Amino acid sequence: MNEIVIKSILNKHKKRDSWFLTDYSVNPYQGCAMNCLYCYIRGSKYGVKMNVSVKKEAVKILDKQLSLRAKKQQYGFIALASATDPYMPIEKETELTRQFLQVILKYRFSVYVMTRSNLLFRDLDLLHEIDKQAIIPDDLKNRINRGVILASSFCTLDNEIARRFEPNAAPPMERMEMLGKLK
Repeated sequence: MNEIVIKSILNKHKKRDSWFLTDYSVNPYQGCAMNCLYCYIRGSKYGVKMNVSVKKEAVKILDKQLSLRAKKQQYGFIALASATDPYMPIEKETELTRQFLQVILKYRFSVYVMTRSNLLFRDLDLLHEIDKQAIIPDDLKNRINRGVILASSFCTLDNEIARRFEPNAAPPMERMEMLGKLK
């Protein structure tokens, strides 16, 4: 497992994303094993072959950064893994995403999770608690009354086509079933 050293993990957006309602983003991993051909990250500095690296001390750094934001009452939605999938196969071993959710719950931030994996079910206990306990920013209270937004995306519902474009993602119908169960 490749590890990289980081100094910061919480990214503050210049302004709230009007589409996803996120104010922050965190990425427990660098790179993505889902290897979706259409991913915008493939054109970034990480290149076409996206090796996955674990960010060393990421949980401890996130705890420190969210603690400071919470003390200043700077609550908002956190996009959990905006540049990677938070539930790649490596997550079964590292449980970084789960640990991130525990820290997010501790400081009562809201979370937006986009995944193409049904491993998300493992963390429903934490997501449910975040949903109940998150402090929603005042200016969003008239738009949303929950602390968790869960999403998945699809390029197609055809399994053969999906396997070509999203080789390591859960099949489209599994994702549809996942969203149905989550609803």
